[in-house]
Formats: sequence, C-alpha cells, structure tokens
Amino acid sequence: MRYFKKFLSFAALVLLLLSCSSDNDGPGNIALTITGFEPSYSAVSLQWQLQRPSDLIVTSLRIYRLAQNGDDEDMQVPVQIANLPSNETTYTDNDVPYYKEVTYKVVITYQDIDDDSGVTTRELQSDLRTFTRPLVSFPWIPLDVQKDPLNDDIFHILDKAGSGTLTRYSWSDKSIAATHHFTGAGWTLNNRFQFADGNVFVCDVNGGITRLNKDNYAVNGNYNAVINDKLNAFSIEGDRIYYQDNNVWNYYEMSTGSSVSSGITTDAVYAEMLSEHKVLFLFTQGMRVLGYSPQTCTATECFPVFYPDSHSFSLPPYAVDPYIFTWNHSRQKCITSYNGRIFNINTFEQEANLNEITGKHYIQFAFDTAGNIYGSVQGEKIIHKFNSNYELIASIPTKLYPVFPMVTDSGLQALGAYHPIDYWGFVYGYEFNFNVKGAIEVFE
Repeated sequence: MRYFKKFLSFAALVLLLLSCSSDNDGPGNIALTITGFEPSYSAVSLQWQLQRPSDLIVTSLRIYRLAQNGDDEDMQVPVQIANLPSNETTYTDNDVPYYKEVTYKVVITYQDIDDDSGVTTRELQSDLRTFTRPLVSFPWIPLDVQKDPLNDDIFHILDKAGSGTLTRYSWSDKSIAATHHFTGAGWTLNNRFQFADGNVFVCDVNGGITRLNKDNYAVNGNYNAVINDKLNAFSIEGDRIYYQDNNVWNYYEMSTGSSVSSGITTDAVYAEMLSEHKVLFLFTQGMRVLGYSPQTCTATECFPVFYPDSHSFSLPPYAVDPYIFTWNHSRQKCITSYNGRIFNINTFEQEANLNEITGKHYIQFAFDTAGNIYGSVQGEKIIHKFNSNYELIASIPTKLYPVFPMVTDSGLQALGAYHPIDYWGFVYGYEFNFNVKGAIEVFE
C-alpha cells in the first residue's frame, strides 16, 4: 500500500508537469505564461499573460493548486481553487495550505473557430510555480511537547510513531537540533517525559528507562525497573526513580540497579516532583502531595509524609488529566483537563474553568512569562489567549488545527494537525493517541 500511494502521488505530479506545455495541436501562436509570482505565509499572488489570435475564444479560466509535504504517504492531487472571468490576469490565494510545497498553475479552455475541422474545444495550461517553505512535520501527532526548563528557545517533543523518537526543536531556528530514536515499540512509551539534573527521562510501560542529556541527547543511562503489571507514573529525585506499578509506589536506584516496592498504594494517573522530597500525584478527580525520601522510604519500611492541606479531591470526572497538564512560569499554578481548569498549587483550589468562559473544549495549553494562557481549541483552527485574570483577550487564527501551543518570550508557534482531532479525557491511559499527520506552524 505504501508503494502504491507513493506511485499515485508521483503519477499525479508527473501528469501535472506533462500537462503544462502549450497545446501542440492548436494554433502555434498561443501561449499562457505566469509572469508574476509573490508567495508569503498568508497569501500567494499570481499574474499571467495570454498570447492568442484575435479569433480565439476563451470559455473558462481556472486556477489549480497542488499541496504536498513530499513524504511517501502524502498523496495529494491538484484541486481547482478558482474559476475566473476569461479576461482576468491576476489572482491572489488568501488561504494557502501549510505544506512544504504548494504548486500553482493557470488553465484555460478555449474554442478555435478557424480550425479546418470546425469549432474545436481545447485546453491550455501554464507553467508551474511552486512556493516552498521549510517546516518540521510529524507522521502523527506527538504524545508530549515540553519547553526546556532552562532554555526558553528549546522544546522537546516525544513522538510515539514507530519505535518512538525524542526531538529537540529550536524555536528561533525553526529546525530540529537533535533527535533520539528508541529501540522498542513506540506505543509503550509513558504518557510524559520528565526533566531532572540536566537530563530527560523517558520511561515505557515495561520498566525500560532512558536517561538522556537534555542538551544533546547523549545517552547517560539505560535502566530496567522490575515490573509486575505496567509502569504508568514516575518521578525522579537524586539517585532514585520513583515509579508506580500495579497502583503501588516503588523506587529504582540508578547507582545499584535495584527495585524496591514501598507497599504503598498510590493509584495515580501521573506523578512528578513538586519540590524537595515532595511528590505531586494526579488522579482523575483530584490531586495530592506526599513526601518520599531515602530517610522515610527504605527497603525495610516506607512511611510517606502526609500534607493535610496539600490535596484536592471530589472534583468532577475528568477534572484532572495527565495528558493535559501545564505549569505557569513560577510553578504556582497549573492548568489541566480539556475544560481548562486552573488550580493554585498553594491552596489546591480551582481558580477558573476556561470552558465556562468560552463554552469551548481545549486540547493543550501553555503559559507565557506574563501569566497569559494560550489554549488550542478542539476542532477549530484557533488558539485562545487569556490574560492572567482569565479574560479572553485574543483569538489567534491558524492554518492547521492547533494542538500544542509553543510559547517563548519571542512569540508563538504551534504544533498542529492536518485534520481535526477530538479528545474527551483520560480513562485507561491510551486515549491521547491520534493517527493524524502534524507539523509545527510558524506564524508570520
């Protein structure tokens, strides 16, 4: 099937190329030539010239466009985007698709009334003009995108396609700075990767843990934790990788390679270090903080520290989501769920619900350093921007269906999808999985 699609895509382009010459069977003094071509992010302007005998009648004038990213599975065909008056000589495409290559041609249908065989209808096509732009694309929507904790310009992107890939993306260069390809099955990778001590940690459900230098993706360690069911939450502090297996909290010591079960049932959907010896646990209807350290949790006994004021329970279903969870710049507030629920981590109280403000569902969020929130609206080519008082202050149009807003002090980019996607919350742990192609959209 892959080669068949590749052949069809290639054949479509060949047909487009072969059909661009003047009609050799028609009058010899007719020519259709594109004389002006001005591309930009939002628009492409065409200008053309038609040379013809005075007795030749143009019956239709059409503009065709072919958009493609050039990969094997990308099968596109030329589409008609305009039907113009026969005397028109200019056209502006104000809805340029976000692809690596966008090719245009002008096509006329005409009648040759002086032809010896009578009135004959023919077709003539112009030369091709192509708008090429560099862009970073993905075979399907990545699982996780996070900004580097120390470098405002760098984003790390975890893609589960194939064996799985971690990509280091430079926002300012608009290009990939480094990649790491995993060796197992990509679908087994955990829901989120985490940073600790200058490293990126990526885990899979079978207990495989990869430790990478976050600046160049050099492998600093590969570990295998003992698993009875599946690893579905983890956090890192010092020499320990804490992890959840079969709803029980465990830890793995990188220095010794030993796995230890605490015997404590956690039943979380996500976990990460909140501060020294404090682990934040997320549940589908709540969150809480427990204290774990080498002093309180050992191979012989484990007594976590409970913080009575550091929890929030009895929230509505899907109020907390491990796939949609983002901190503000100071890590004092977090936003989660497709409704956009914002919690103050000091009080564990909900401060706002963006869905109640706009009536929209969202797919991912990002904060800027001023406290503004960017939310990708599900099923629409729009990003909502809220100020720190949770007032909607802008609706930013996009060419792709935005998924992950990528915000720096220099502006906004977005990793988006070529087709709309729907997400209705965490249930079993495999819901955030979309077999839809995507790309990083750079706004101009």
